[in-house]
Amino acid sequence: MKLYQLAFSSNCQKVVALAHEVGTPLELASVELLWESTAMLPCIAAKGSRADLAPTTARERADVDRWAAWQGRGAA
Repeated sequence: MKLYQLAFSSNCQKVVALAHEVGTPLELASVELLWESTAMLPCIAAKGSRADLAPTTARERADVDRWAAWQGRGAA
């Protein structure tokens, strides 16, 4: 899988960390902008056969999505 990354981006760092955790190799390419990182997480988790990170039941999936979206939450 190729990851187009912005240097020092926390979004890219989370994708690299999960890929490392599940043993999915990444080909890294530097770019100026990346916004798909949260959508990439379930894809990488599934490729690594990690049901704990990419569950199939609605309730478990919602819990994973809740934590994946935590970074983008707005101020209350």
